[in-house]
Amino acid sequence: MADVVPFDIVGGHLLSVPARVGGSADVRLLFDTGIGVSVLSSALAAAAGCRPTGETFTGRRMSGQEVVVPLSRLGSLELGSHRASDVPVGILDLLPPRASRPAGFAEVEGIVSPGLLDGRAFTLDGPNRSLVLEDDRSMADRLRRGTSIPLRVDRTGPAVDLFVDLDLPSGSRATVEVDTGSGALTLHSRYMLELGVRPGDPGVRTIEGVDETHHAFTRHFARIDGPVRFSGAPTSARGAGEVMFQEIIYDGLVGSTYLLGSAVTFDPRGSRAVVPTVAP
Repeated sequence: MADVVPFDIVGGHLLSVPARVGGSADVRLLFDTGIGVSVLSSALAAAAGCRPTGETFTGRRMSGQEVVVPLSRLGSLELGSHRASDVPVGILDLLPPRASRPAGFAEVEGIVSPGLLDGRAFTLDGPNRSLVLEDDRSMADRLRRGTSIPLRVDRTGPAVDLFVDLDLPSGSRATVEVDTGSGALTLHSRYMLELGVRPGDPGVRTIEGVDETHHAFTRHFARIDGPVRFSGAPTSARGAGEVMFQEIIYDGLVGSTYLLGSAVTFDPRGSRAVVPTVAP
């Protein structure tokens, strides 16, 4: 049967969900559709008896830098009623010690990716702050009440990444990664001019810096006129709000600000997403 897993919003846009690791440890993990492979903190991995495989996984950040993480096997990981066994996980400490963590992150000990669900459909129900793990009956109901659109599923080893097409106000179509690890919509810098965004104009905020991988970046932030929508789903049209523009390896990333405006279903096994027919 379908299972409803409540989530909290932490850090402004991240989804924190309850999970059980190794059959006994109840923890909070971030549900991040853009992480690729699930990761645990080194402390939790040790406590849960993770078995190092001697292998590594190389992922890429949106700006192209490679991030290498050692892989282990975890006996079990449960999210709601879904239980996965012998789970491949990366070991990575993304947060400081608990005493110095930001509010909301005290119990977070890792990140879970959609790969954990082994293709099971799930719904990001923003209005009800719930992650719904669908079954055949509930999925059929979603399809009856919604519009089905193509979902591209990229698999690289244990990593799963999801992509949809997004129609922009300029008439362009961008293939964007579904990324609940991001907040605002992010677009490649090449879309700036066609969307009427020029560096230095009033209302355009520019930030230059160096990220934690020592990669220099330039980011432009601006509100764009007109709605964005999932291609083929007119009822998904909403204002994009403030958009971040940067030189990245994708056309863009669609984050929680847009995704949680309604209840959008992602079905990796069926290579489809389902958008509610009735606009929010």
